[in-house]
Amino acid sequence: MKSRKLISETGLLLAAILAVAIVIVGNTTFTSIRLDLTENRLFTLSDGTINILQSLKEPIDLNFYLSRKTLTEYPSIINYGNRVRDLLNEYAAEANGMLRLTVIEPEPFSEAEDQAVASGLQGVPVSNAGDLAYFGLVGTNAVDDERVIPFFQDNREASLEYDITKLIYNLAKPDKRVIGVLSDLPLFGMPMPQQPPRPWAIINAMQEFFEVRNLSTDVEKIADDIDVLMVVHPKDFSEQTLYAIDQYVLGGGKAMLFVDPMAEADSAQPDPQNPMVMPAMSSSLSKLLNTWKVEVTEGKIVGDINLAMRVQTRGPRGPQEAVYLPWLRLEQLNFNSEDFATNELNTVNIASTGVIEKLEGSTLEFTPLMQSTEMSMLIDSQRLMFQQDPASLLNEFISENRQQTLAARLSGKVSTAFPDG
Repeated sequence: MKSRKLISETGLLLAAILAVAIVIVGNTTFTSIRLDLTENRLFTLSDGTINILQSLKEPIDLNFYLSRKTLTEYPSIINYGNRVRDLLNEYAAEANGMLRLTVIEPEPFSEAEDQAVASGLQGVPVSNAGDLAYFGLVGTNAVDDERVIPFFQDNREASLEYDITKLIYNLAKPDKRVIGVLSDLPLFGMPMPQQPPRPWAIINAMQEFFEVRNLSTDVEKIADDIDVLMVVHPKDFSEQTLYAIDQYVLGGGKAMLFVDPMAEADSAQPDPQNPMVMPAMSSSLSKLLNTWKVEVTEGKIVGDINLAMRVQTRGPRGPQEAVYLPWLRLEQLNFNSEDFATNELNTVNIASTGVIEKLEGSTLEFTPLMQSTEMSMLIDSQRLMFQQDPASLLNEFISENRQQTLAARLSGKVSTAFPDG
């Protein structure tokens, strides 16, 4: 019996030693290995966020405030707070020591609460005694610039990574890059009496990260300090403006060009002298693109029976759903998974889009970013101006059995479209 007891105790001792050894080895060997086993990969950062974190040149301090004791009667907020804290730990783990995270419990009437208030955090009353709870984030960089998320709202949980990454990016890049916008659409809002113009959502989103300038469509030269030129629906650009774009691109400038065979957002009105003539809703950069041996097919819109969205329409039996070929819902397989501009996209809705093609003799590197399926065809834009019935469009559908390129990245050397200046 003594022998068996000795063996049993020795086995337990060895098991304990082995367990401790495994923990020590695990802590020293596998500290960089992290697994996310949650159903929706809640703690897996996107490639874009990881790129930002790993490119940090100077340390950034993050102070995460969560009033756990004050929020004991609100378990849903505590659970969300745990998720935010764990996600912030993932940020710190990916930042190569350049992100310093501190978790703070701001108790009532404490110095930590004073710091939270001074930084602009939003206190929420949680008791009849007037106690305030805090659940926010304060970030500072090496030159004491400060960015704040005043309170983590659970209705923005889907945008949690976006909000945190935006805060870190703005601290890492306090000098914003400049985007110059040239457009015949009112992207910066229409003038309104006694009210400021309301920019489109895309402009508001870009202004969170960049300095966005509204350029005149009769510009003579694109300023040297513009990092990216964004040209949207170039409908009535002068030769002078086209020359300015040409010279900017040939000088090595980066440009995003959005050319539309039928811009549904174009609110052009018919000519009072010719009310029966429909206003042009198309735009073109053919003078530049043709010189570069690239073409956006004019007057043609892509219809795709696999990607077509379902819309509400009125039929003989009342309202009903129908497939509308010119409105497409692009899924993950329609995006270039190798290009950083599209590899994070899952779904994009796009209306009345054209097709871009590389012409014979082009020396440009042509990389498709968004494509239709092979069950697609080109629809005449004039046809849609006068007849938009989904059923008739569907009856006329004949697949061309090839993918259409809806967006592409172009790079390489090109000649000027203005050889005589």
